[in-house]
Amino acid sequence: MNKGVQNKTSEFIKRSIEVHGDKYDYSQVKYVGTHKKVCIICPKHGGFYQAPSNHLSGKECLKCSYEKRGDKMTIGREHFIKRSIEIHGNKYDYSKVEYLNSKTKVCIICKKSDQITGEKHNEFWQTPYSHLSGSTCPKCTGHFMNQQIFVKRASVIHHNKYDYSKVEYQAAREKVRIICPEHGEFLQTPDSHLQGQRCSKCSKVYRYNSNEWIEEAKKVRGDRYDYSKVVYVNNSTKIHIICKDHGEFWQTPANHIKGKNCPKCTGHFLDKNFFLHKANEIYKDKNGSPLYDYSLVDYSDSSTPVIIICHKIDPVTSKEHGEFSKTPNKHLSGQGCPICSNEAGGLKNRLTKEEFLKRAYPDKYTYLTEYTTAKTKIHIQCKKCNHKFWQNAFSHLSGCGCPVCNESKLEKEVTKYLSEHNVRSEKQKKFDWLKRQSLDFYLPDYNIAVECQGIQHFEPKDFFGGENELEEIVKRDNRKLELCLANNIEMIYVIDNEKYLESKYHFDIVEPFSCNVNYKIMHVDRFEDYIHRLVVITHLFSG
Repeated sequence: MNKGVQNKTSEFIKRSIEVHGDKYDYSQVKYVGTHKKVCIICPKHGGFYQAPSNHLSGKECLKCSYEKRGDKMTIGREHFIKRSIEIHGNKYDYSKVEYLNSKTKVCIICKKSDQITGEKHNEFWQTPYSHLSGSTCPKCTGHFMNQQIFVKRASVIHHNKYDYSKVEYQAAREKVRIICPEHGEFLQTPDSHLQGQRCSKCSKVYRYNSNEWIEEAKKVRGDRYDYSKVVYVNNSTKIHIICKDHGEFWQTPANHIKGKNCPKCTGHFLDKNFFLHKANEIYKDKNGSPLYDYSLVDYSDSSTPVIIICHKIDPVTSKEHGEFSKTPNKHLSGQGCPICSNEAGGLKNRLTKEEFLKRAYPDKYTYLTEYTTAKTKIHIQCKKCNHKFWQNAFSHLSGCGCPVCNESKLEKEVTKYLSEHNVRSEKQKKFDWLKRQSLDFYLPDYNIAVECQGIQHFEPKDFFGGENELEEIVKRDNRKLELCLANNIEMIYVIDNEKYLESKYHFDIVEPFSCNVNYKIMHVDRFEDYIHRLVVITHLFSG
């Protein structure tokens, strides 16, 4: 060995001992270069070859490394099972768990059985940190449905009356083909069929009279309502019901039996005072003053047009825009003066730099990039909260301001909890595969999406567009969930009303859906605890 190689070898051995202590025997080392492997002797496993650069960076004997990893996995498995039992009790069997890390799914066995069919739930797959954060068996939560389960439940509910051989289950609200032994094939949604709906021709054979329907209603609704004015015609013709708290209202028998309540009890009731209050909240000018004049409003219901006055002056004719007609529903959903709307459409295409600066909000925002076109995004900083965001000029001038300041109460609470636990998040996160939709919050370190779900995601509200808009909201929510699950992003829905935890949520229609996919719904008060445990568990199992 020449002197140069000998010096480099000695230097390597000296530095190796500083890193690894006296664990290894370096008597066979002949140092040539940093990436040229040398022979190192492990006292337990014998000689092995390793590049000097790797050895000095802390790499050790490969067999020792495997042994340590095996010990860590054993410790991790034991700790995971112990913590799971502390959280979930004896609900699950963990005999098939093969623990790798906190983010790799493990096989868990649920001991419970289906309440309708009596079949055991059996195996499902879930990540350790999701399970320790409170996630349960998807069949227990009612969020799991496929063709096999649908057919079994339907057979029990309908006493084996129907033939399901032509059923091709896609989603809870997509119709399937069912065969009636008396009337042949008919189409019906799985959701409706599992709620007890039958073949329509069978249903026509027997009809309720008023007294019979009232008896059925009392079985379901108890003595909460007075049915003395009910005249039953059919399931879709509204009947006169009396709420003991709020008086009379009209509702279809089908909706009432399903659980729909008095509209004043549920907050779905819209009267003139409520309409005027909400309209003045929504429509304000640049100075915060009411945008429209509602002095001619003669309110009857949310779907009957009312007269509204716009006092804005047309720059061409020098005349007021004047009266226009809108239903309260449409007006509260964002439809205002049609002349203003037409002007805005033109504004999108012809706004100049000078016009933008004249209409902008320099007292509220700092504009970090120059205006180019109405459709091009500009970089803006909010003077109130210092948040920086991008927004196209037209949207900005139309009232879309700082997304942080404009957050809902629910979103603000989620932001607060994430910040307090130092969890990185991206608001209104967009992915190419989401197309025009975005996620309320995305947690990149955990690959989790968080969606804040207000009442409009569960119940029809006149303010948000009623039944029709609820249907559209549900479709958008389902699409977003389906795309997230397809891209392996876990979804968490945060709500602020506990009653939605008790009802079956509408996300069981996602397809493909399997029991090793995770999403959960939790009250905002539980979200902080969930985030805390998420951080602790990830830290516990990291490395």
